[in-house]
Amino acid sequence: MKKSIFLSIIALCAVFLINVFIFNSKAISEIKAEPSPNMCLLEEMLKTHPYPPIIEIEALVSGIKTINGCAKICTICADACVGEKDETLTRCIRLNQDCADICETTGRLLSRQTETDVDILRSQLQACVVACRDCGEECKMHAEKYEHCRICADICFQCEEVCNNLLAALPQ
Repeated sequence: MKKSIFLSIIALCAVFLINVFIFNSKAISEIKAEPSPNMCLLEEMLKTHPYPPIIEIEALVSGIKTINGCAKICTICADACVGEKDETLTRCIRLNQDCADICETTGRLLSRQTETDVDILRSQLQACVVACRDCGEECKMHAEKYEHCRICADICFQCEEVCNNLLAALPQ
């Protein structure tokens, strides 16, 4: 009986040590800032496309990631603003929703490589610059009172810069 309890304790200790090793291995890989699986798949997918991207692939992948992230943050910020029940946030909510929609569309257009119409893409990126700038400025006005607005303003200004960089990288 004592021997079976002893073996059970050893087995539990072994399982514990294995789990600690696995957890630490994952933590170490996260510290090394390895790209997320989605990022690798996005780049891999673009590389397998029969049409080469019109923008350098690393800039394109980074741009899509930032733009899609901005769309999600704006959606969350709009929802948080609604939850605040503060009438002074009405314009902020509207601009967050507009920015989210424009960013979503921009991300989709950037993801398409077949027969890219550069004029349409340029116009969409320009719209994204304006939406991000306006949304960022509005959120910045509420940033001292609402942390979600501060976070949203930050990503909007980052996205504005990314879109300007992508515009500069487009062929004439």
